[in-house]
Amino acid sequence: MNKRTVDMARLARVVLEELNSQDSSCRVEIKVGGLPECYGDAALLKQVWMNLLSNAVKYSRGRSHAVVEVGCTRESGQNVYFVGDNGAGFDMTYAHKLFGVFQRLHNSDEFEGTGVGLAIVQRVVFRHGGRVWAKAEVGRGVTFFSLLQKKANSMSDSGENEILLVEDNSDDFEMTLRALRKANIANHVKVARDGAEALEFIFGEGIQSELRVEEMPKLILLDLKL
Repeated sequence: MNKRTVDMARLARVVLEELNSQDSSCRVEIKVGGLPECYGDAALLKQVWMNLLSNAVKYSRGRSHAVVEVGCTRESGQNVYFVGDNGAGFDMTYAHKLFGVFQRLHNSDEFEGTGVGLAIVQRVVFRHGGRVWAKAEVGRGVTFFSLLQKKANSMSDSGENEILLVEDNSDDFEMTLRALRKANIANHVKVARDGAEALEFIFGEGIQSELRVEEMPKLILLDLKL
């Protein structure tokens, strides 16, 4: 990855302009709040914005007054970027399927798509040592949150103390991350939701194909029931 300081406000504007040029007839009110800089790979982060914003527009366009909100909050000293809409939403009972490859929570007759966009978002955010999650309600929209580094971290960027967490249970996943954050090492954690993602990371395949040797994990935490 080509990590550097990224102007997230500019990146979001560029993506919104591209989406508008693709479909200028779409009537969606876009509200953009403050978006501070972060540290990461601009090309990969642009893909995150593209997937989240295009989804927000797609799933809210059926509303008489469709609204998409973009902004940033703070959590434990880190930037938490969000994209929210007032569209179709989904049942949080099925939230565990949200980031799976080819997993869809809506009928393809209602909303077009391939089912890989959110999986890419999750993997890109994980590569940046962050995490992504969602809050939703059927018929009232969804908000996606992405926690990312606000600045370079010398230990993480030098490849020291990198940890690969392999966990498919969302509750155990969050519990482990909370424990690691308390130990001030959560920024050095990469996460794989299953064995296939873990192998991609270890062997540098798929979205991990540009992974440098120095970025390889020094410790792997594996769910033995996976």
